[in-house]
Amino acid sequence: ILITGCNGKVFYDEKPTINYRQHTDNIVGSNMSWLGRIQRISGLLDGKFRMWIQKNLDAMAAMDIPLSKENKNVLALFCRARNASFVERVSIFCKLKMYRQTFFGTIALFVAIILKKI
Repeated sequence: ILITGCNGKVFYDEKPTINYRQHTDNIVGSNMSWLGRIQRISGLLDGKFRMWIQKNLDAMAAMDIPLSKENKNVLALFCRARNASFVERVSIFCKLKMYRQTFFGTIALFVAIILKKI
């Protein structure tokens, strides 16, 4: 994400070249079971997801990453939207055209935006 934010190029290789080990303590990863989905929804509703985003934003700010002008604007809008009123928040996030990799992930993202959990 940081590479693309600085206008770097990322190339996708369809052939996996490393093994990824899933375990119960993973912060991210495959949560395709119903229990995994419930845990993610719980983390969204209790504010863990919002706190995780804030930690990432704080880390980015501390590193002074040379984002492109366009991506600096996207980041500034994202940060502003997180604390905006309902109408402004929804408007900004719609303008940003944010989405997740899956349909249900995108639905969860919009629920988080509506509930101010981003």
